[in-house]
Amino acid sequence: MKTKLQPFQKDRGKNILFSQEHLLQEAFQKSKDITLILIKGLHIKGIIRGYDTFSILIEYEGKQQLVYKHAISTIRF
Repeated sequence: MKTKLQPFQKDRGKNILFSQEHLLQEAFQKSKDITLILIKGLHIKGIIRGYDTFSILIEYEGKQQLVYKHAISTIRF
C-alpha cells in the first residue's frame, strides 16, 4: 500500500508529526517488521510494541528496547 504524501503547508511541524504518527501507527497496528537505522549506523530490526512523542519501543531477538527518536536516522518499513 502506497502512502500519498501531502505537500507541507504553513505549519510544517504539525504535518511532520502527522506523517510520522500515521506511519508508526500503521506499523504498530499491523505488527509489521521494521528496521530502525540509528545515527551511529546500528540496524535494529523488529516489531513496534509502542511509541510516543520521543521514543519507540521495539521488540527484536525476543527482547524489548526503548530507542529515542533523536538517535534514529532512518526507519525502513
